Amino acid sequence: AIALSPDGTRLASSRLGPSEIRLWNPAQPGAGPVVLSGYPGKDAYLFAMEFSPDGRTLIAADAAGYIGRWNMENLLEPVVKLPKQEGGVWSIAFSLASSHTPTTVGPVESELALWRGWDQG
Repeated sequence: AIALSPDGTRLASSRLGPSEIRLWNPAQPGAGPVVLSGYPGKDAYLFAMEFSPDGRTLIAADAAGYIGRWNMENLLEPVVKLPKQEGGVWSIAFSLASSHTPTTVGPVESELALWRGWDQG
């Protein structure tokens, strides 16, 4: 999975194998990435990542149904782990009307989850 922040200053990418999210600065392609720690999943493939419309939050979801949220304004803040979604999460998106209401889509069952008030932790 890959996601570009709305202002273009951050690029988030995942790698195959153990779940790991890396943050890159597109203006400095030679600089190494910052690896985000604490992702709740261990070995599942990351299917989706998304920055909030204001760029202050990054969410990621994987095939095992784990969802993590990072505060881009304080990368030292621990990841917030959202409740596991059975069957995995195949895509995730923010509403353009709110930087705090992500929507997830599940697997074959076409399950749709709308998160409200999730930013309270």
